[in-house]
Amino acid sequence: MPVRIEGQDQLLQLWIVLRWVEASQGCLIAWLETCWRV
Repeated sequence: MPVRIEGQDQLLQLWIVLRWVEASQGCLIAWLETCWRV
């Protein structure tokens, strides 16, 4: 089992969170645009 470095693990979690927020914002913006058009 490879040794995991704390710093790298935190960076990976931060990257995942940032990607999730970015995707969520994209969905939210698309949803808002759809609502405004109706």
